[in-house]
Amino acid sequence: ADHPFYTPRGMVPLKFLSEGDEVAIYPFEGVVYEEPSNEIIISEDDIKKTLLELGRKPGSVGFEQNLLVLKKRSLLPLTYKHTKLPYLLKIIGFVFGDGSMNFIGKRGDGIIHFSSRNKEDLEEIRKDIINIGYTPSPIHVSQKTLIYKGEKRVYTSYSFFVNASSLVILLKSLGVPLGKKVFQKYRRPEWIRRAPLWQKRLFLAAFFGAELTKPLSRRKKFQPPVLSMNKAENFLENGKEFLNDISELLKEFGVETIRITQRRKHVSKSGKITWMLELVFSSKLESLKKLWSRIGFEYNKEKTYVAGIATQYLKYKERIWEEKRKAIDVVPTLLKEGLS
Repeated sequence: ADHPFYTPRGMVPLKFLSEGDEVAIYPFEGVVYEEPSNEIIISEDDIKKTLLELGRKPGSVGFEQNLLVLKKRSLLPLTYKHTKLPYLLKIIGFVFGDGSMNFIGKRGDGIIHFSSRNKEDLEEIRKDIINIGYTPSPIHVSQKTLIYKGEKRVYTSYSFFVNASSLVILLKSLGVPLGKKVFQKYRRPEWIRRAPLWQKRLFLAAFFGAELTKPLSRRKKFQPPVLSMNKAENFLENGKEFLNDISELLKEFGVETIRITQRRKHVSKSGKITWMLELVFSSKLESLKKLWSRIGFEYNKEKTYVAGIATQYLKYKERIWEEKRKAIDVVPTLLKEGLS
């Protein structure tokens, strides 16, 4: 196709490019699209069940109003084929990481909170919230000054929230934990296991955008990526189960993990003990390449950019190895012919 390519000279049509010219590439590959099924994930009855669990009584405003809002936004029934599910999958993935949700205040308003060190990343989430049919708050900025080894450091963070009880109820019905994730049991939502691979990718990529370490190299080798989560001491086994759930999903992409470690014990002022759990990924070339080129990151431009560079480096390294292998295969023939 004679479409233009991005080059140091700007956009240049293919016919004006020559061998050796530099062009921009996008190493991310993703996964093959598969038509989702019409299977219902969440029905009106599922929402009613959640409302009852939350103490909302049929006929009350808190019960009927939330049902009405979800219907008006065409979010019920929610199927794998629903046009808004891709946005929900990304939001769910992020909330499992750097988000939280709960009911607050005397009225019990449902609030979902999102935070990040990058304002642009939050803008992407806000766009997806709007696409679902809700109105996010403006982005707030906060600064914290800490003293580290005698040096004053200022840390800037950004956040926004969504005040929408109906959305909180929908997400809870979909398996998103309500309240502090550290002090409760939860697993990867079971319905995600039955989703097409590209939908699983959206969930994982948004979760990894929040929690997975970015590509890091040391001595010309990439460090094993690490997925961390904090868990109260009495919920450690559940934390390991959740990380194993993630590990099982990763196998479908050809991505390997090697172990779960438990480290960094923390005791709060109130005496509550928490630990950091880490899911350590394999540093094998093929596994890393599939992680960064097939799953990648959502809602994190920095990690996406670094992963692109890392992926292309791995492909280049692979090509060099292949050329060396071919050269080695030719050596016996050359020796037989008396060449060197």
